[in-house]
Amino acid sequence: MVGSGRTLRAVLSNHVCLTGFFAMFIWIVIGLCAVIFLSLGWGYNTLISTRQRCRQAFGDIDVQLRQRHDLVPNLLRSVKAYMATSAIHFRQ
Repeated sequence: MVGSGRTLRAVLSNHVCLTGFFAMFIWIVIGLCAVIFLSLGWGYNTLISTRQRCRQAFGDIDVQLRQRHDLVPNLLRSVKAYMATSAIHFRQ
């Protein structure tokens, strides 16, 4: 290369330029990998939090249904007591 009219300094500066381009390319690849990795982590966390909210919602529904189920006997006792009171008043 030096014999073809190019000086050693020109060859080395061209090499440094290629090295700078290669380093920039490596940083771009690393940046893209980081963006992809962070996006996958964000997506995974979103899926996990959605699953947890769904489980919590079904758990809340289950608790409400159990509370209502526990209140049915009290409601029946109240209705029976009211019916007994009403029957006394209607008979008079």
